Amino acid sequence: MRVRGVLLVAGPLMLATLEPASAAELWRSPVVPGGACKVSLVNELGDVRLSLGPAGATPETVVRGDPQLAVVVAADDTGPVLSVRPAVASSMPASTGVDVSVPTGCSVTVRTTTGNITAWIGPDRDRSVLVATSGEITTDFTIEIEFRYHTEPSKRGWILASGVTGAAADAPELRLTSLQGAVAIQRAE
Repeated sequence: MRVRGVLLVAGPLMLATLEPASAAELWRSPVVPGGACKVSLVNELGDVRLSLGPAGATPETVVRGDPQLAVVVAADDTGPVLSVRPAVASSMPASTGVDVSVPTGCSVTVRTTTGNITAWIGPDRDRSVLVATSGEITTDFTIEIEFRYHTEPSKRGWILASGVTGAAADAPELRLTSLQGAVAIQRAE
């Protein structure tokens, strides 16, 4: 349904499951009890598959991927900033996608250039999500999409948690940005 330049989409548009990665563990960090959990991940070379843990899951963040990849970690005031890079400057791994598991309650930012982003949100989670891409957007949730002509990324969408309005809508718990890749937000079973 189109309403004043905004496209509203509801219902399952793509079905997928998150399978355990057969890849190497590249980085692991526990969440400090009582501290805010904020993670930013940039994978310019490939895809990101993000799993947001169910309530009661182990409070740690884990990144898995091709053993030829490395996670370069920087820290800022809000939490770790992870950049996925080839482990050796001259090597370009054939598979550059990474799997990221994040505990419930974390604020997560994921960014790729041309890679796809797939996020699985547990059925007991109610999260606000901001999506930006020039590629396809698919979701199991109701989303409001704004088209921004002559801007990259050209589409920006919002999935609002129940009862979220006003200024709280501008501070989503999950930010997914790919300049040209597809972005999918799925309800985990």
